[in-house]
Amino acid sequence: MMDKDRLSSCARCGVPVAPAQTLCVVCASAGRMASPSSCVACGTTAGNDDFFCPECGAPLPKTDAQPSGDSEVSQVLLKAGTDIVGRLAELQVLEDCVDVCLEMKRVGGAIVSGEAGMGTTKLLRTFSRRICRKVHTSRVHYVACRERGEPLGPMRGLLRQRFEINNEADPLASRLRLTNQVGKILGSESAVLVTETAHLLGYMAGVSFPQSPVLRFVESNPQSLEPKLEEALARFLAADLVEGPAVLFFDDLHKASPEAIRVLLGALVRLENVPLSVIIGGRPAVNSITDNPTVVRLNLEPLDEEVMRSLLQLYLPELADPPS
Repeated sequence: MMDKDRLSSCARCGVPVAPAQTLCVVCASAGRMASPSSCVACGTTAGNDDFFCPECGAPLPKTDAQPSGDSEVSQVLLKAGTDIVGRLAELQVLEDCVDVCLEMKRVGGAIVSGEAGMGTTKLLRTFSRRICRKVHTSRVHYVACRERGEPLGPMRGLLRQRFEINNEADPLASRLRLTNQVGKILGSESAVLVTETAHLLGYMAGVSFPQSPVLRFVESNPQSLEPKLEEALARFLAADLVEGPAVLFFDDLHKASPEAIRVLLGALVRLENVPLSVIIGGRPAVNSITDNPTVVRLNLEPLDEEVMRSLLQLYLPELADPPS
């Protein structure tokens, strides 16, 4: 029954299609890929032109597929995979922001905000793909925040990507993987420090450590929980960034819990002289998470009429006279 339902809707936009079709007429005419792929982390179906999972943000397997045909529409779509129509100036601002962070080896970033429909997510996803020209894909993490998710959802998404822990992984294997990688990054000088960091990161990542004395302590002292989590996350990031720069994307951060935002920003404040750029996206309310004057802010406004007409002609080529 599930397979039948999946085949009866467009793999790109979800509108109803004939049982034998994969894409609707609009998506097919726009040169979209006809064979969707699945995220290895959460199993979500994604288009082959997606670079990150639309559900959990994990990097998708690279594909060499491209829009077919030599038509002008296909060529524009090919370019649109890296340069989004109407937002080139915003892309350049984000790229300049990341360049400064990586060259100066300091923490910095940007907040991209806009009302629903302004294309905040599209801009962040396009830029996350574009920045992989400069930063290795394994060092670029895209986390999509969800309504009513885990209290520490943003950190959970980030850490599960970093440690390559999927939702189906065996708990024991996940614990061993996380502990081994934390030990490798921090070094073996202090087994106590490695244990504490691994258990606190596991707490945020949703990886259980039964009978952990570290977690028993913070659970019995709730006021120490957030500072300990901030300290552990900052300690790991500082050591991990010695291996190379990283760019972190947190989309729809306005949906995150106040606790998650406090822990994330608290950890970033503790970092010094590391090549890390953090790009945050969301509704205008996301601007209130920090008053740091060094944060670059991009407030997305509606595209002008000329650009909108060109987009309509691109995606709906048979619509000769679009309404105002």
